[in-house]
Amino acid sequence: SGTAPIRFSLIVTGWNCASLVDACFGSLERLQAGGFDLEILAYDDASDDGSWEKLAAWTDRLNLRIFRGEENLGPAFARDFLLRRVEGGDRICVLLDMDDQLLPHALRELERIYRETPDCWMTYGNWVNQHGVVNTEGIYTAEEIDSRAYRSQDVFKFTHLRSFRRFLYDQVEPRHLKDPEGVWLRYCSDVGLML
Repeated sequence: SGTAPIRFSLIVTGWNCASLVDACFGSLERLQAGGFDLEILAYDDASDDGSWEKLAAWTDRLNLRIFRGEENLGPAFARDFLLRRVEGGDRICVLLDMDDQLLPHALRELERIYRETPDCWMTYGNWVNQHGVVNTEGIYTAEEIDSRAYRSQDVFKFTHLRSFRRFLYDQVEPRHLKDPEGVWLRYCSDVGLML
C-alpha cells in the first residue's frame, strides 16, 4: 500500500512484582494484531521475589528480550537502559510498568493515531485505574499545550499510556534523569522523562 510501517517497541520495567508479571505479559499476549510490528524489551531491576523467573518464562511466548540488573537502580535507569537499545529513530516507544496491563485494542488505537497523524511525535493518556475510572486526571487542551500552561499546574496529566518516537529520546541525557548528586531518579521519573 506504500504506507510506512508502524514499528512499536514496548518498554516494560519493574522490580519485585512477581505476582503481577503474568497479568502484565498475558495482556500483551492478548493484543489484537494490526498493521504494525512489535518488539518487547523488559528490564527486571534486580528483583529478589521470583520476578525474573516469571519474566523468563514469557520469552518463548512473546517477541521478548529481557534484561536483569545486578543492583536495583530504579525506574529511570531501567527505562534509559532499554530505550538506548531501541534502534530506529522513527520507532514508537511505549512505556509500561510490570504492574500495568494493556487492553487488547491499545496498540491498534496507537497505530491509528500515528497513521492518521504522521507528524505526531508523542501521545499520552487513556488509562483505566483500579476502580474502572478512565483518565482520572483528564487531558490537556491544545491551548494548554501550545502555551506550556502545564508547567504551572499542580497536577501532571501526562499519564499512561505514554508513547513517543524514539528520536526524541536522543535529546535526553542520563544526567537529565539523575538528582544533583548523580543518583538515578527513583520517584516520578516518568514525569521527568515525559517533560
